[in-house]
Amino acid sequence: MNQSSATPDEVARKSHARILRRLQEVGQNTIADKIAVSESTMSRLVNENLERTCQLLAHAGFKVVRSDRAVMKKHMLEAMLTILYSVIEDSGTVAKIALDED
Repeated sequence: MNQSSATPDEVARKSHARILRRLQEVGQNTIADKIAVSESTMSRLVNENLERTCQLLAHAGFKVVRSDRAVMKKHMLEAMLTILYSVIEDSGTVAKIALDED
């Protein structure tokens, strides 16, 4: 689903899943060390607060993206997609190029 048409609850669920995947990749304990909290505090933050925090951010109009991703204004993306669609006939290819969200 395109992020712009997603409801805040859908955005929150997607953000929550994205963060959990990243925590699993990096390791909660690694992040706990970096932010100077105990492993149990980190676990509690994730288990008790992360989902609600994602909801808060989504309903406030924010979305979570990885730091290695680019973010642009919606009208700029739409203009770029229009150009891509005019050059590349396969819409699936355009979606892979422009709308990769993970």
